[in-house]
Amino acid sequence: MTLNGKMHKLDEPITIIDFVRNFKLNRNVVVIQVNGQTIPRSNYDTVMIDDADVVQMTFVVSGG
Repeated sequence: MTLNGKMHKLDEPITIIDFVRNFKLNRNVVVIQVNGQTIPRSNYDTVMIDDADVVQMTFVVSGG
């Protein structure tokens, strides 16, 4: 799979939530796009990504 422009190997399909947890991130601080489509956080538990997907991970930052 491609993550933010870099190739990564997935041994098997994985849910977005498990993918985010592998990076030790909170689901509320990232926005995930898969193949150009923004995935709602409510679907992170069910949407699968695999080795052929292009994933963009963007971090949400707040503050003043």
